[in-house]
Amino acid sequence: MIDEFQDNNQMQKELLYLLAEKSKLSSSGIPAVEDLEPDKLFFVGDEKQSIYSFRGADVSVFKGLSAELINSGGESLSLNTNYRSEPNLIKFFNKIFNIVMKNSEEQYEADFEALDFRDPVENLVPEITIFYKPETVKEESSLNSNEAEAWYIANFIKEKVESKSLRIAKDGELVIAGYDDFAILMRSTSNQIMYEKYFRKLNVPCTVQGVRALFMEAPVNDIYNLLQLLVYPDDKFSFSALLRSPFVNLSDDVTGAILLYGESAFDISELSELPDFPFTPKDSAKYNNIRDFYFGLKKKVDFVSTSELIREVWYEGGYRNYLMSNPEYHGYLEYYDYLKTLAARSNERGECLAVFLDYIRDNLGLYEKLPDLEILRDETKGVQLLTIHKSKGLEFPIVIVANTGNKGRSGGGPPYYISKDFGITLKYESDTGKKANYFYDKAKELEARKELAENKRILYVALTRAQSHLIISGSHNKFTKNVETGTGEKNLLNMVLKGIGWDGDPESLKTDAFKDYINLIPDVSERDVFLSGNSRNKVDLVNIKKDYNRTELIQRKAERDTWSASEINTLYNDSIKHKPNADIRLSSINSDSFLTEDNYADFGTYCHKIIETKLKNTSTDVLLPSSFLNFQNKQKEIIEMDAHNLAAKFLDSAFAKENIIFDSESELSFLLNIGEFEKPLYVNGQIDLLIEKKDKVLIIDFKTDKSLNPEEYGVQMFLYREAAGGIFDKPVRSFLFYLRETIETEIVDDFFISDICKVLE
Repeated sequence: MIDEFQDNNQMQKELLYLLAEKSKLSSSGIPAVEDLEPDKLFFVGDEKQSIYSFRGADVSVFKGLSAELINSGGESLSLNTNYRSEPNLIKFFNKIFNIVMKNSEEQYEADFEALDFRDPVENLVPEITIFYKPETVKEESSLNSNEAEAWYIANFIKEKVESKSLRIAKDGELVIAGYDDFAILMRSTSNQIMYEKYFRKLNVPCTVQGVRALFMEAPVNDIYNLLQLLVYPDDKFSFSALLRSPFVNLSDDVTGAILLYGESAFDISELSELPDFPFTPKDSAKYNNIRDFYFGLKKKVDFVSTSELIREVWYEGGYRNYLMSNPEYHGYLEYYDYLKTLAARSNERGECLAVFLDYIRDNLGLYEKLPDLEILRDETKGVQLLTIHKSKGLEFPIVIVANTGNKGRSGGGPPYYISKDFGITLKYESDTGKKANYFYDKAKELEARKELAENKRILYVALTRAQSHLIISGSHNKFTKNVETGTGEKNLLNMVLKGIGWDGDPESLKTDAFKDYINLIPDVSERDVFLSGNSRNKVDLVNIKKDYNRTELIQRKAERDTWSASEINTLYNDSIKHKPNADIRLSSINSDSFLTEDNYADFGTYCHKIIETKLKNTSTDVLLPSSFLNFQNKQKEIIEMDAHNLAAKFLDSAFAKENIIFDSESELSFLLNIGEFEKPLYVNGQIDLLIEKKDKVLIIDFKTDKSLNPEEYGVQMFLYREAAGGIFDKPVRSFLFYLRETIETEIVDDFFISDICKVLE
């Protein structure tokens, strides 16, 4: 018996046919169906649940199998009764999927037959609701649509549980729903962090099937810093973070004094060694405790595994107790299991602590899915967050299919497709830039139809996980509100809405015709979120502002050894009282009417990025900087047009055509030491464009300035030349390229390094 056969493919089917071939036969190829041993194969599956095409599953194989076996004398049994879900839910499924999965002759489409159902649980009234957020113009202080949706769902769950107003069926009996009875299903985990954040904010317990925020949160950072010091005791960044972490929790002043007078971690044995610095007995006790614990761990580094060190830090170091002491932090407790599992895998590979720390360090701050990192639990607590794919085969009293407005994968597609009809078809363009491969277009179109068909099956799996209540949640935006084309067509939210009779007009969803289903998700401000949650989180902002204004400002001066080239340029100009020559005005652009000084630098960066993309000859679209996302659509269109026009001015210029035929590199970062050997002073910077010729190097710095004033950038270009000369060991020439007027100006001013260092002092 082969279960879940809808998740298999042609090769797996052929392997099964080979195993079931009549024993007296020994043909060289795949046996025909009439050559199979009778009563040997029993296939079980549901074509409507074939959702694993990304790992090779082919629903057409399963669909063809039934007819093939029946034609050779086999038998096909249809089991259409759903015992999991309440009858009202099943009636909703039938309504939806009679539309969404309307029978098609295509083998890659699933055929839907109406489901039968059991008797309902007495006195249970299933809720079927659509949480819907229409496309709106986002206010600057409001949450975006995805966050507003997550916030609404978190509040809904909390309200239902605390009010004890939602009943579910368990073993045929009515009981009050708790947090453990909710499951949130999503296409992917990309927005999972929002739900985790708001659940913690509202003290809603949850369990995640796939962790993504592991390296973004405090627990891993705190534990990393302590382990880092075991290997690298001179790491003052980790030492300062440790002293301020829950392991120690010293004040800024005490931490600063320790860092000022100590050379490496815990080389100060007692705080009394700090000259003329006031500290309390409590400060001393905290420091002594962590110091003793640190040196105890240090003795074990070479003798115990990394996972054992983490266990000791977690329990003996008191970190678990710290999280347990605050209900808001309980959601972090499972992070220990994930971190310890990563450490155990590192141990199995024979890696030492230093290698494990390298891995953690490279991932700190990243919101990435960790492949194959799942923790087997004896039980799950709270709301479960998992992908639709992970939910297959499971069932939950209350299912919330969230983020259904997500447009899914986007982009230009792969450079080739493989089809049965055309074989390998390649993507290429004609000299005019237009698509030139008919067969590629046809293969791509077929792939899109198959993806749409699988999206229908994904929706089926998601909805049919519900036992008592079902909620579908999602939002529309400019990409997804059109139900007939593009990402809107394969959008799960739009499929559901069409199934209940939506005509494709977003405004019609606000009418009485849909009032039985639609709950509108309101806009919510960041301030509202900040002030909500537990009473102990609610603060009196007015009095806090008064206290803040009355507080004495403490000035601290820290020695600095690294500056950016642009910072040094500004400081030098200020020291010599250089004033920009505002008289030589350059041509205006349409964006000037609404761009401000605060976001004009982002406009310049955007122009540079477009030039870089064009030079690399890639088809990747350059996204607008985040500072422009709240602009009106018309303003964003103007910004895009201006930026592309300015970029084109450089690319079409005689200077570019003469020079970019040589090796070039965009956005070249450097670090230059201009200080003395015993007292280094570093300059970092990023060269917009560097062109290497046989006998020299050219540096180009793009400017979108409104006026012409080359002298303003003399020090910056001097430092760029110094850095490039050190890298390439060739003469270097530097140019400013004013994009508004297609003007290139060579900067040749030289400066004394000693004068620059004096300015920084």
